[in-house]
Amino acid sequence: MKELFISNIQRFSVGDGPGIRTTVFMKGCNLHCPWCHNPETISAKADVLFTSSRCTGCGRCITACPNHTVISGAHHIDRGVCSACGKCVQLCPSGALELSGRSISVDQIVKEVLEDKEFYQASDGGVTLSGGEPLLQADGCAALAQTLQQQNVPVLLDTAGCVPFSAFQKVLPYLSMCYFDVKSVNEQGYRIIGGNLSLILDNLKKMVASGVPTVVRIPVIPHFNAHQLADFATVLQDISPTRVDLLPFHRMGSGKYTALGSDYAYANTPSLSPEELLGYQTLFMKHGLTVTIGG
Repeated sequence: MKELFISNIQRFSVGDGPGIRTTVFMKGCNLHCPWCHNPETISAKADVLFTSSRCTGCGRCITACPNHTVISGAHHIDRGVCSACGKCVQLCPSGALELSGRSISVDQIVKEVLEDKEFYQASDGGVTLSGGEPLLQADGCAALAQTLQQQNVPVLLDTAGCVPFSAFQKVLPYLSMCYFDVKSVNEQGYRIIGGNLSLILDNLKKMVASGVPTVVRIPVIPHFNAHQLADFATVLQDISPTRVDLLPFHRMGSGKYTALGSDYAYANTPSLSPEELLGYQTLFMKHGLTVTIGG
């Protein structure tokens, strides 16, 4: 039986593709983007998140695990030795502790997502495979996508594309659409986050050529790639994706970094103004590309 290691299954999602969707967030990513708004999906191992505002100070986690302590009234997790076994999470009555990372069978996922099949049909929605990087678990994703296709549930792949194309080929026959994140159009940018521009652009061209509707999504990040957008437009003009989505930088995931006990490098970075984003949209349109702000 195929299994996937996931962070979460999010039902009634409206931001991960057309219509009402269920998004399956895979655990593990081979990029390390410092602005990531899903940092709990980056590690291929389980993580414990602690949200202090939910903590009632009941102390049950301390009885479950010696890695939890309270110092001067503040809760601490010794993350250097924490194995994310989940015992503390099971005992936490307020939801202050959460576990990101669990193995689940493809059959279990299918059973859960089919509960909302009527909503997918009524809204032209479906299921999105996201992450993390779902194609790091290509075999499991292919098994899931194939089963959902047999159930007439459209499947969208949301990928950063930094994998061999053989991973794409495993899921390709079962996809209705692909969201393809492109973070930079120069090698230096990808060196910063651990990627390979040549591989990514080659995979993007192959996905567009496959006939699967492929939407390029560009997270517009100040001080990282915002100054490259003219180059993005030139490169993508030759590739001709179905659409380009400009995703404005935001800090809505900053609380997750705190919950993971880590620093957020973009905590003080301001968002781009609407005027700047409209200017970028116009730039892409001049290159003959269909482009939206926010997707």
